[in-house]
Amino acid sequence: MPASPEDLCVIVGEASERAEEVLKAFSAAIGKELDEEKCTLESYCLKYRRRSGRPDAYWSPASNEEPYFFGCLWLTCLVASGYPPEEGQFYNRMKLVLGRRSSGFSARDSGSFEDVWEDLADWTKRHHERYRELLLPPRDTTYRKHIGRSFYLAFPNHADRLRLRAALERADLLVDDPPIRLVLEVLRRSRQDFGKDFQQELDSFFDKYLHTGRDPRESPFWRAVVQQASAPSLDRTGGAERTGQSTLMARFDQDDLLEFYIACTEQYPDKHGFIREPLGFEAGEFRYRLVPQAPSSSQRLAFDQLLTGTSRRTFARGVVPLLRVISGEYRLAQGEELAECERAVVRNDRVEAFIREFGGKKNQSALPDWQEIEGCQLRQLDSLPKGLEDVSSLLHTTVPQRPHFVGGIRTSTGGFYRLNGYLPRIHAPGAEKVEVATAGLWLPCRRIIDEQQVEEWLLPTELDLEALQKLQVAATWRVHIEDYVLERRGEAEAALDALSIAIDHKGLPSGDFWLETASRRLETLRGPAEEVPLGFTTRDSTRTMDMVFFDATARWLGPGVGEMSLVPKEDFPWLAFGPNNSPTMVVFVGDARRPVLPNGDFSPLSKDRRHWKKAFSGGASSVLVREGTEYVPLDERPEVRAIHSAYVEAACSTAQRAGSACAPTDLDRCFQETERASGDYSKEATLLLDVLSSIAHTRSGIPLREVHEHLARITDTDEYHSLRLHLLRALEEMGAIDTLLRMNGRQKLVVARRPRLVVSRRANRFSATVLGLLPQKIALLLEKESKNRGLLVTYAAPPNRFQPPIIHLEAKNGCLEPLVALSRELAFVPPEFLDWPDAAQVPRHFTVRDELERDTPPEVYKPEAAWCWKTGAFLRTPEEPGEIGIERRSDGQRAPIYVILRAGTPVSWSYSRAWALLDAAEKAGRPPFTRDENGVLETLAHAPIHLPLPLARLCTAIGAGAPGPRIAEREGRRVVTSYVYPFGRKLAPLAARAVPESWTQRKVE
Repeated sequence: MPASPEDLCVIVGEASERAEEVLKAFSAAIGKELDEEKCTLESYCLKYRRRSGRPDAYWSPASNEEPYFFGCLWLTCLVASGYPPEEGQFYNRMKLVLGRRSSGFSARDSGSFEDVWEDLADWTKRHHERYRELLLPPRDTTYRKHIGRSFYLAFPNHADRLRLRAALERADLLVDDPPIRLVLEVLRRSRQDFGKDFQQELDSFFDKYLHTGRDPRESPFWRAVVQQASAPSLDRTGGAERTGQSTLMARFDQDDLLEFYIACTEQYPDKHGFIREPLGFEAGEFRYRLVPQAPSSSQRLAFDQLLTGTSRRTFARGVVPLLRVISGEYRLAQGEELAECERAVVRNDRVEAFIREFGGKKNQSALPDWQEIEGCQLRQLDSLPKGLEDVSSLLHTTVPQRPHFVGGIRTSTGGFYRLNGYLPRIHAPGAEKVEVATAGLWLPCRRIIDEQQVEEWLLPTELDLEALQKLQVAATWRVHIEDYVLERRGEAEAALDALSIAIDHKGLPSGDFWLETASRRLETLRGPAEEVPLGFTTRDSTRTMDMVFFDATARWLGPGVGEMSLVPKEDFPWLAFGPNNSPTMVVFVGDARRPVLPNGDFSPLSKDRRHWKKAFSGGASSVLVREGTEYVPLDERPEVRAIHSAYVEAACSTAQRAGSACAPTDLDRCFQETERASGDYSKEATLLLDVLSSIAHTRSGIPLREVHEHLARITDTDEYHSLRLHLLRALEEMGAIDTLLRMNGRQKLVVARRPRLVVSRRANRFSATVLGLLPQKIALLLEKESKNRGLLVTYAAPPNRFQPPIIHLEAKNGCLEPLVALSRELAFVPPEFLDWPDAAQVPRHFTVRDELERDTPPEVYKPEAAWCWKTGAFLRTPEEPGEIGIERRSDGQRAPIYVILRAGTPVSWSYSRAWALLDAAEKAGRPPFTRDENGVLETLAHAPIHLPLPLARLCTAIGAGAPGPRIAEREGRRVVTSYVYPFGRKLAPLAARAVPESWTQRKVE
């Protein structure tokens, strides 16, 4: 705290030449007040404490009024700093200022000056919006029990303060939390330049702290030194106003590229050529992103001009540690945050030395002459190694490095969900021990080392989670500072919260958004809105066609026992549906006037014969007769009932077969993709949907980066950004969520979809698929309620364990009411019907139409990456793209655009990466999808190419399985091997009418 006669002149706006005159007036005013109140200095300051709780109380830390005693406290700092310049102790000098009014200070029932200081600090904390928060040095319990705070807040005195700042400035150490080792070297060299008090305190610091192994941060002397290094000087022109700070940040975009930008605090001054926009997430005191008003090729070169203070120095020295804020977002790390970093950007001349010390793998960076280093194990160092000699930000600082939590499932407020099996681990590189607090005790954590030699600590198994409201952990490091060995302890904590499961998800927030449809030109949607329309459904039940011939399990039954076909065939009069061994419906599709009766032939495969017999021996719950577009029960058509009886007799006959062998079908092999799947969610899928529904219950639109954060932790895919993009796309194609880009291009939001039934018709039955974000708890309730209403429940398996299964329901005997009642009971959105009236005509909402933008791409967008056909990714320096290429262009403000080029010349462009990739693949003659004999559309490798959303959701609603990525483990790394759309044998030809022929090719086994 500035406390000298000259500082008082600055405060009141007088010339320093009048310092003595100003000081006499100040002390006289205090003396007059004390005389009127008949108090000593100490009793005057403590008066509010003696009257605490009474109506005539002077003041309290909760008061809005400024503390009446602040001038008295400041006077104690002035005297403690050596005023008046007379020999003698503090009390003698105070008597020279106030006379008899300054009796000796002591502890009273109402407290002491130390308590008054603490109450003042509490008041500044409560009013931090108006005043800087007062941070007090620790109490001195040995020598200065009553005036320790006054002494150390004013320490060093004015003259020594100027000498100290000058010495630190010469060493370029006027920074927040400077390195301990370098500051000690400066103090040793400059010791004789300081006054007697300062020299004594310096010697005492070495003897009582470093020599005995105590942490420097416990020393009031050291705290005062560090304060002088970090506090702005108090001069007549600048005052003590805060000027704001900026820092370097980075984020992974949708193309898995790390891009850099500048973030700033509220107080950061406006810069010409830049505007600020909210970050949209918590990043310490940084709230805004600096966005250039116009693109500039030299934007990255301006980083060292836009950065302030320690951030600028760190950038200039070529090693920028990156602290993970949330998944895909990083901030330049400082001091004690180093141990939390596993990623950095390093200038080329530092790279080899950096990797020798911290390990890691280097990748090309967006910053020219810099490299990205991932998987490094950063920590504070005792001394700087060769090649990093001037990177002082890597040394130990006053605040010790701290442990941090990895894994676990974070809440939107920064805590963790209280979930067994998904608790965070602790990362503390090089720590001697790690402990967790519980019920007043510290329990030891267990150290583990993974296959990549990364050291982490596990919470103890005996930890009682239900008794904890927060996790508090502490790590202890053994460090060397000069010749002293110290144990330093850093702590971290996080709240523990419970999940709140619900399906009344909030809808679309206000604003204008791009909406993906089957049109190559994105359509628009304006919020707020309760929900995002599916786009291919209707409330009119008459507009859904009969899907009987497109059912994935449909097989035509011939006159021979076991004789079947997967396509319509002459003289095959029956059509069966459902699982092989338990068909749910059999339909007569023949001509009763020319009946085809059993002929004694048989299939050589016993399992074919078994499946055929199940259709006629009572396995099917419903037998119908098709007449045009209508269906009637078998009992209403005696002539067909007679034909059916002949088939029942053949199915039940045990007589020796007398006919000929017919061609086998091997139904089990053909229907592998339609086997009955379990309704169980994996633990990852359960948790992901629970977390998203818990957030969507209270928030309208979740930032995409926050969803990435949860997905990364739940699926342990923090380093697999492109894999997470595929998984999110799969959830969108399953109808659980919608991902929308604001039309200003500056934010992507995930909107949870309220569950609903999408209904289609099959013969006289209505079938429904559940689309929406459905937690497993509600899915189990749905299964129970469905069976209570006589509904058949089946499941389609997902292509990976991170997705939930698709739930299909079927109402018997043409009755829709059970589906409507179920939706009402579970508070679903009312049922909607698949809008496709006629199989011969593809509806507009499924028709791929229009063209990409063909005008010249806006000049403000500049190329920054290009598509590599070989790797299926955007790269900053790709291989030769060939005749057709795709450039990703950015203006530094909004989401990028994607430009298709022919021989280097732009021919079209889009805001949608998906449409740009499809269009480019079509122009290049590279069909992006293959189709196999089972009706599965598939994209190869991990390329982010997907069907237009309406077609993908058609696969979900009536296909044979869920769309999504197939994932494999290769060398300890998760890899997307393909992305599949399992339409099924029957539906694939129908879907093919909507998919351009140039997009698909037959799969060659």
